[in-house]
Amino acid sequence: MPAGVFPGLDFPAVRQVFLPVFATAWAAYLERTRITVPPGVADVAYLATQGLPVSERRGRDQALLNEYLDDLAAQGESDYPFDEAWRDYRLATGYLMMLPVISLPGAEAMPERSRQLCITLTDRAVAAIDEIDAVAAFS
Repeated sequence: MPAGVFPGLDFPAVRQVFLPVFATAWAAYLERTRITVPPGVADVAYLATQGLPVSERRGRDQALLNEYLDDLAAQGESDYPFDEAWRDYRLATGYLMMLPVISLPGAEAMPERSRQLCITLTDRAVAAIDEIDAVAAFS
């Protein structure tokens, strides 16, 4: 992925706070993602829809996806049409909302920073699902 595609990304916080606590859920997610949606598009969807603040992502989903597809094409992977990638992006956006949501039932036992991160990621995911009509991709 080209540098600068995701400015403002809060990934270090995800890596430091979320991953160690929910390593088992992440392992299951990674395995499932490899089966349902091409991993690269799932990563782009997750990073764009949950890693970026809504104000930085809103209205840019297709442009970010196009940038990813252009990078793939530059590496010789040009057999992934935009319409298929867009459907996969929307599917991944809806599916990956479960990552922060599965942790919320145990939120009272989490450190405050972890709890706030899960809430922020959920809020971002819900906004993206609505804005890109991700639910329609499941029909």
